[in-house]
Amino acid sequence: MILVLGRGGVAKDEKRGAKWVEEAAQTPRAAEPQFDIGKLYSEGIGVEKNKDKAMLWLKQAKANGSDAAGRLLERSDSSSPAKTRSASNAKTSTTSTTVKG
Repeated sequence: MILVLGRGGVAKDEKRGAKWVEEAAQTPRAAEPQFDIGKLYSEGIGVEKNKDKAMLWLKQAKANGSDAAGRLLERSDSSSPAKTRSASNAKTSTTSTTVKG
């Protein structure tokens, strides 16, 4: 992430940094770089923005113990338009009755 952020006297290079983060994320049980590459994909930093890849990496990070990934996935889930719509529909659903007369 040092290359991505340009810290510690290292020149900022988002594309090269993202490449190294993704390579580190390939390591089994590497929750931190998996979370980092998920965030980079979700924000389009150093890589083309890709929600599917972001979710894949964040889910992997969560499975490997990243609490931050879990929180981000929960926020993403709760703000999903499909979930919001279905929750809204459930609240506003009404039944109609016919009156005979």
